[in-house]
Amino acid sequence: MSVDYKDLFEQCGLDEAWQAENKERIEKFLDRIEIRTEADMAHVMDHFSQQYDTSLKGVRMMLAVCMKETIDWVLAGDEREVIIQYSRPTMGILSQGMHVAERRLNEEAGYTKYFSRGTSILMSEVVLGTIFDKTNELIEIGEDMGQTAGRGHCSEYQVWEGGLVRGFFPKPTIEVSCGFFCDQAPEAEALLADEFDYPIIFTDMPQDHQWGTWPRIEPHGTAFLTKTSDDVYDILRSQYDYPISEDDLTDGAIEANLLVAKHMAIANLIASADPQPVSQADMALSFWIYVLGTVYTEEASAAMKQFQKDVRARIRAGQGVVPKGAPRIYLSMRPVTDFHVYKLLEEVGIAVPLAWFDAFPPEVTNFETEFPDRPFCQNCEIIYRFPGMGDLKGSSLYAYKWVCETYNMEGIMLVMLIVCRPYELPISIGRDYMAKECLDLPCLVIEMDAFDSRNYTPAQWRTRFESFAEVLRLNQAMKED
Repeated sequence: MSVDYKDLFEQCGLDEAWQAENKERIEKFLDRIEIRTEADMAHVMDHFSQQYDTSLKGVRMMLAVCMKETIDWVLAGDEREVIIQYSRPTMGILSQGMHVAERRLNEEAGYTKYFSRGTSILMSEVVLGTIFDKTNELIEIGEDMGQTAGRGHCSEYQVWEGGLVRGFFPKPTIEVSCGFFCDQAPEAEALLADEFDYPIIFTDMPQDHQWGTWPRIEPHGTAFLTKTSDDVYDILRSQYDYPISEDDLTDGAIEANLLVAKHMAIANLIASADPQPVSQADMALSFWIYVLGTVYTEEASAAMKQFQKDVRARIRAGQGVVPKGAPRIYLSMRPVTDFHVYKLLEEVGIAVPLAWFDAFPPEVTNFETEFPDRPFCQNCEIIYRFPGMGDLKGSSLYAYKWVCETYNMEGIMLVMLIVCRPYELPISIGRDYMAKECLDLPCLVIEMDAFDSRNYTPAQWRTRFESFAEVLRLNQAMKED
């Protein structure tokens, strides 16, 4: 291969020694995702440079984890005998047990027999989007294959279908789908499983609480998720020679919670700083690692620790991505494949110290468990309490109010995900709720697709962000008077 990838991979935290050891894998990976010429690489470098601040060592280290996960996934069909794909939208506090099992079983086998992760699709979409600028191409293929444009299909699964058609992604041995976040995911995954001829099994959970009951949750919801998960693990053991153990699930729960704690420490550090020391584009790497989990737990933990040091150094130096005193807002959702929205907000002088899942009410984790002897089930309880997973008043809307009041936000930007039913509904009533509950708090609703950047232009967003910034600054001036 004639493509010079050295600079890109070094900026992604993968040094010359790692590149030399993995030369054949890197070249196969780049060929598989169709980065084959110097013109291709020049475009990648230009696009990548607009997304991250790779002068920060922690950013480079987190990128290394994301790149390794993506390379493993893209090459899994060549390198692994059994591919168990635990799909999004899942959470690392559930899928991390499968990552622990993969490490243990491969070590016992003496070679990399298994690929068993809940990271592969979304982590690869982050990498293919923000680094290689490939996701829109895959979305167009997904649209052509039947997930037609303008019909409310989740673009995450358009990317997935396009990746299967184009050969970017391998066909899994078995797909584990989860229906506890939305109904779109398992429906699309069942369609893809039928279309590409692989088996699929499901975990599930009621998608809502009874209105007004949160944070008191019905034990049957957690029990249902636990039971369907246990059924899945039994199938993997009996039919796919994958003996995941209770110790794997317990160790996975512990590892996942460690990543959660590390991310929350960074989020609280950023939220307490003025000016905002780093971009949410860089913070997004920590976010996706903690949400999805990773098989590279030690590297991820070290990367997040380094990123926290980077943030502290910026704070001590008084450095920021926006001016000191810039108005602070909460962002209700995160993009996945293109981080220009963060950069545009910073350019117009709006600080975004916290975004989706960077902070949540204490009721999410502070409760008397129904399962004191099983950490895995305790994490299932947390999932059922998470903002966006419960009733709108109790979790999603209350979480907006709680974050804004607790962290002294001066505004909120509610993101209407135009192809995501579970997150459209809270936003559609969220503006009125926030106007009632948080008087005089400016609110901007924007339409966005977390995966498909064709649906907006920076110029359109800039105009709206500039107007919003002016409102925020006027509010600041009025309060000072």
